[in-house]
Amino acid sequence: FDLIVSSPALRTVKTAGIVAGLGRDNITDVVPLEMLCYGNPADGGDAKTLDQLFLEFEYSPLADYLSKGKDGEVISRAGLAAWQAVRNFAGRARADRVLAVGHAVLINALGYEAVKQSDHRRIMADTSFGECEGFTLEFDKNFDAAKLQLIQ
Repeated sequence: FDLIVSSPALRTVKTAGIVAGLGRDNITDVVPLEMLCYGNPADGGDAKTLDQLFLEFEYSPLADYLSKGKDGEVISRAGLAAWQAVRNFAGRARADRVLAVGHAVLINALGYEAVKQSDHRRIMADTSFGECEGFTLEFDKNFDAAKLQLIQ
């Protein structure tokens, strides 16, 4: 992988390192993204809503979260912020292949915002990720997500 991103939770960073072949303890190449973690202090107060949604839906697919109107928009904002950060990192690093590992539905929200193809968006909306699961993205020359592969 050219770039590895995860939530900042140590167990998730270690999982990303293992999946990337770095081993459990060699995780210095993993970029932690606050947007992939519930309780991000920079999210403008959305953390409380995310926590409430997670209590209601737990590991349900992203589509269930998005169906909650204004509350569901919170998950979209978190996904968009994470996608913008990943795309910026990928562009600076000239990355072609990115591994993203996160917490439950937040990883879906990142993937949903990353992919433009409707079939990939449907996959991200309908998939139930557990803790420390994720996906790989391959980028085209414009650093748009061109290929998606799930890791469960």
